[in-house]
Amino acid sequence: MDGYKVVNGERVFMGTLRCEFEARKKTLSCTSRGKEADDGEYTLSGDTLEGTLTINGKTRYRKIVTKKVTAPSR
Repeated sequence: MDGYKVVNGERVFMGTLRCEFEARKKTLSCTSRGKEADDGEYTLSGDTLEGTLTINGKTRYRKIVTKKVTAPSR
């Protein structure tokens, strides 16, 4: 999965994550091995994906909550 951030309205590439989805548990595990070892653990519940990003196996760097939104029909 490719990660992007938005800066001044422009998408900026942050890096690529290797992810595995375990359907039975509805969990998504992602890792990145750049200058730091990043590990994300997320749980899918309905239309919400929620979890944490940990750096170097010990520092909780970010709590992430995303929600699927359906675009209105045109």
